[in-house]
Amino acid sequence: MSLIIAVDLGGTKTLVRACRPGQEEHAVDPHQSRYASAEHDSLLALLEAFFIEHDLRIQDTASLCIAVAGPVSHDGQSANVTNLPWSINRRKLAGKLGLPESRIHLVNDFAAVAYALPDINHHHLVCLQAGKPCQATRLVIGAGTGLGIAMRAIDGLVMSSEGGHSDFAPADEQQTELLEYLQEKGRRVTWEQVLSGPGLVNIYRFLRDQKFSTEQQLLHSAMQQPNADIPALITENVANDALCHETVRLFTRLYGSAAANMTLMTYSIGGVYISGGIVPRIIHFFSKDEFLSGFLKTGKMHALLANIPVHILNHPQPGLEGAMAYAFKSIKNK
Repeated sequence: MSLIIAVDLGGTKTLVRACRPGQEEHAVDPHQSRYASAEHDSLLALLEAFFIEHDLRIQDTASLCIAVAGPVSHDGQSANVTNLPWSINRRKLAGKLGLPESRIHLVNDFAAVAYALPDINHHHLVCLQAGKPCQATRLVIGAGTGLGIAMRAIDGLVMSSEGGHSDFAPADEQQTELLEYLQEKGRRVTWEQVLSGPGLVNIYRFLRDQKFSTEQQLLHSAMQQPNADIPALITENVANDALCHETVRLFTRLYGSAAANMTLMTYSIGGVYISGGIVPRIIHFFSKDEFLSGFLKTGKMHALLANIPVHILNHPQPGLEGAMAYAFKSIKNK
């Protein structure tokens, strides 16, 4: 019996789900696994592990949609994972899996989130600004391993973006000092370098080195451990550590500034959706006021931005949902 496969491929983790045609498209399916991406040599090896784990046959695949955390070529034939040394070629992958090329689809991971927007339940939305809803382009922006961005037009057209790699623009004196601090490392500073897991670490070290607060010895020791997940240590200690708390506060303000910039550049007045892996971990400390102070600090555009609905997309797997929606759509359109 035919299988519909969705993959949310990230630099840190990869989610894979298998469904059957005729099932509820977004139902919880028993055939789902999470993998540490770097523990596999390639996407092919990861997919083979999934099929073996769930005792499924590759040749039964009717549609396979892979949402990739990285740029996808304009023709959908190839993709690179930004924070993983993997390159994906649609034709070659089809050949190795023994499937027709037409059954495999590559989309950007945040494009996949945009595909999922019509099916997101309101229970998964946390309102930061009600605004005045209208039928217009909507923006998805999210910090995780990197910074992802995509837009969805009113006709359903989804456009991916690599705007996370555009230049970081400081909005006040402290942010200017942060920019100069990062520039001292001899590199171009992008939004992703302040809005991502590594970005959290950059902000933490900036505040530490600027003597905002003394670093706790226990936290310092934990961060020195081999394979320490420093972004997770920061978010886990935000409630009881002044340095971690200020890191998240500045991170939230920067999030608002970046969202405002991307909204204005794309004229996404239909709504802004905050996604990615970091905000759900700090949702109780993700200050609405801090975010909006960054989002609305835009001079002449204040009134425009104040009318745009802004929500946190607090869904555990929006990219996987979007990839599954795209895969189902591909077989319905045949």
